[in-house]
Amino acid sequence: MAQAAGINTMPVSAPQHLTKVGKTIEEVDPNVIISCLDSELEDASQVPQYLDKLQEAADAGKTVIHFADQFPGKQRNQCELGPLNWYDGRGNLSFATNNPKVAELVKDWSDGEDRFTPPKCIEDVNTVYATKEFEALIKDIQQCKAIDQARTAFAAEEAAEEAQEAEEEFFDLIEEDEDIGGGDEEAWIQEQEMLEEIPLPGQPLDEKARKKE
Repeated sequence: MAQAAGINTMPVSAPQHLTKVGKTIEEVDPNVIISCLDSELEDASQVPQYLDKLQEAADAGKTVIHFADQFPGKQRNQCELGPLNWYDGRGNLSFATNNPKVAELVKDWSDGEDRFTPPKCIEDVNTVYATKEFEALIKDIQQCKAIDQARTAFAAEEAAEEAQEAEEEFFDLIEEDEDIGGGDEEAWIQEQEMLEEIPLPGQPLDEKARKKE
């Protein structure tokens, strides 16, 4: 992949490089890992171990994005990556990630801005042909990850703010004794008193007075 600010890249052009990349992931301990395995290396014996490293990183809370071609799609159709879920773009590009928010970013980028924009393919993410658009996507992914980390760090504060907002919005509170209903008996008594106050047609005045006694 092309070099972008704050991003370390490691081209993999031979099977032995896969083992080196796995060790680098352990040593550097990055927050975001973007991977693309060339189709020429798919049958290398080091591939299963390399993919295991990606899954371990995802299980450890790292954001992992692994790109592959959609057609013929050997990795896409045969590789089960545990916590990484596969997504397909409009073009010849698929990717797997464990971060749903990042998946939305990558999906929008891979599909193009609109139906008239050509969708992205595997050549748009490899070492030689990586584009400025892909570098911008990487920065967006970094920003998304940073926001997630900030939210995690201040989860307690956010929860307290949400609880306070919910309390302010809930206006039907019991604050005084008058706010508490007296039950069915009290309602029945009030209803009877109201009925007694209503004059009935043809009712003598002395009958009305007798009922009040």
